Amino acid sequence: MPKLFLLLLLCSLASHCAKGQTDTDQQYQQAVTLMEQERYSEALKLLTPLVKQTPDEFTYRQSRATCYYQLKHFADAAVEFRILTQLVPENTEFVFQTGNSYEQLDSLRLAVQYYSTAIQQQPDNFLYHFKRGTVYLKQSRWSPAINDMNEVIALNKNYDNAYHNRAIALYKAGEEMRACNDWCRAALLGNKLSVTHLERNCKRYPFNCDK
Repeated sequence: MPKLFLLLLLCSLASHCAKGQTDTDQQYQQAVTLMEQERYSEALKLLTPLVKQTPDEFTYRQSRATCYYQLKHFADAAVEFRILTQLVPENTEFVFQTGNSYEQLDSLRLAVQYYSTAIQQQPDNFLYHFKRGTVYLKQSRWSPAINDMNEVIALNKNYDNAYHNRAIALYKAGEEMRACNDWCRAALLGNKLSVTHLERNCKRYPFNCDK
C-alpha cells in the first residue's frame, strides 16, 4: 500500500476522532494510535467490534482494511475494500486498493478489473495505469502493458519504472532495440535494474537513449 495513502488515512482518522469522545470514539482513537505505532494486530481487536456494531461507518471499515493489508491478510483486505467501494462509490482510492489487494493475491483478472475502473474514474492518475500495466506484464500481455506504460510516461515522463517495464514488454514482444533504448532512459533516471538489463541484453544493439 502506498505510504502516502497510509499517511493521509491516519491523518484523516485522527481528525475524525478529535470531533467527539464517546466510548466508541475513545476505542477508535486507541485503534488509530496502535496503527500509528504499526501494531496492526492489536488495532484489529479494537476495530472488529466497531465494524460489527456499525457496519456502514466507512472509517472503521477503512481502518480495518488497512490493518489487514499491512498484516498481509490480502483476502480480508480485498473484501473490506470491495465493501468500501459500495459504501463510498465516489472514492476512487478504495477501488484502486481493491485491485491492489487482488494483485497481491495473484487474482490478476480481478486486479485488472478494479484498476480499469479506477482509471475510468481518474484517467490522469499515472499510478493507476502503471499498476494495471504491471499486471498485464504478469499476464504476458505485452501490447496492453506497453499501452499502459505509454500512458504513464505521457503523464509523468521522469518515472523510471515505466520505462523499465515498457522495455520488458518490448523485449518480450521482439522489439529489442526499442527495449534497450527504454532501459537506457530508465538507467539514466536512476533505475538500477535497467542497468543490469542493459549489460545482459543490449551489448549487441546500438541503442540511443535520446530516441
